[in-house]
Amino acid sequence: MNAETDAVCLERVLPASPGRVFDAWTRPDWLALWWTPPSTGLLTEVEALDPVVGGALRLSVHAGTQVVARVWGVFEQVERPRVLAFTWNSDGDCEGATSRVTVSLRPHPRGCALTLVHSQGPPAQAEPSWRAMLANLSDHLQGSP
Repeated sequence: MNAETDAVCLERVLPASPGRVFDAWTRPDWLALWWTPPSTGLLTEVEALDPVVGGALRLSVHAGTQVVARVWGVFEQVERPRVLAFTWNSDGDCEGATSRVTVSLRPHPRGCALTLVHSQGPPAQAEPSWRAMLANLSDHLQGSP
């Protein structure tokens, strides 16, 4: 986390085109697979995923029958296949604290360069969580057609 800006900024080259990476963020079936891969013993339920400006994002993560995390927000910018930005709220964040996630995609000789910025006061666990999820996303893209 950058202490000056109170933001997490991560970059990663992914083995897929920007269009496929964009789809991995906006298709409920794909998002559920990489957000918490089956190998973790967790299951992501995509309750709402409407990738249009003003559309909802709602996810819950389950360990068996117990909900262990919830994430919700509203899409603020959607420009396929270049940019997704949404507000971010999650269980455990400070009451009423809303941060912002921006995912920028651009072509790269090895597929797609992704930049993720979680700004405006992301929760303390944001950086290691995003690192793990981006590794999951890369693994998902390597294994998908």
